[in-house]
Amino acid sequence: KHPSIVAFYAHGHQVMLGLGLPQSFVQIQEAGDPESKPALLTVGDAAADGAVAFFLLGSQQTEVPRRNLIPAASAQLVARQFLTTGKVPEDVTWERA
Repeated sequence: KHPSIVAFYAHGHQVMLGLGLPQSFVQIQEAGDPESKPALLTVGDAAADGAVAFFLLGSQQTEVPRRNLIPAASAQLVARQFLTTGKVPEDVTWERA
C-alpha cells in the first residue's frame, strides 16, 4: 500500500532497500552499533531537492532525500550484488551517512 523500506542482513552488514516506487535507494551499514559506524547511501542526483516518504519495515514513516534515489531496478541489482558477494558495488555513487 505504501512504499516500504526492507532490511536484509548478510556479511556482517544491514542492507536497507526501498520498495514500491519507480526510484529507490540502498543503504549499507555494518551490523552492530549504528551510531558508531557510518552507513553508505546511494546518490542519484546530488542536486535534487526534497524528500520522499517510505515506511520503515512497513510502519514508521521515514523521509529519504531525493538526492539518494536511483532507479528501482538499479537499487535492486546493487542490493543483490552486495548480498551475494559482500562487496560494495562500484557502479553507483555512494556517500557516507
